[in-house]
Amino acid sequence: MDHIAQYHKRATPAEEKLELFLFGWRDAQGDGDDYGLNTGPCEKTFNTLISTTYMFQPNPAFTLLCRPYEMTSAQFEYVQEHDLDTQAFLEKLGPLPEVRYALDLSKYKDAPSALAALEDLLKN
Repeated sequence: MDHIAQYHKRATPAEEKLELFLFGWRDAQGDGDDYGLNTGPCEKTFNTLISTTYMFQPNPAFTLLCRPYEMTSAQFEYVQEHDLDTQAFLEKLGPLPEVRYALDLSKYKDAPSALAALEDLLKN
């Protein structure tokens, strides 16, 4: 049985779905990738990504993206165990949800200013 079938097999209608977040990035040329699925709250992952980015890249030239995603805990465990918590795999399941939050890091000179912008973004 392939991964998609195994994933769907773990969906039980009675089980409550987890609220997850698919984080990724995109640059000005439209290139990008993902950081995988994370549990909430999304602010915690955003904080980590922003702080880490500015530690290693003083002038980041990309936008951080966050999409909401839902699946059961059994499905989430499966995709994590098989390293499938990626945009490439999730796109095979159907269209991805729209980006909920986007933060263009090229507009901010340092982590504190990007984190302040994030706080404003999440309030709206």
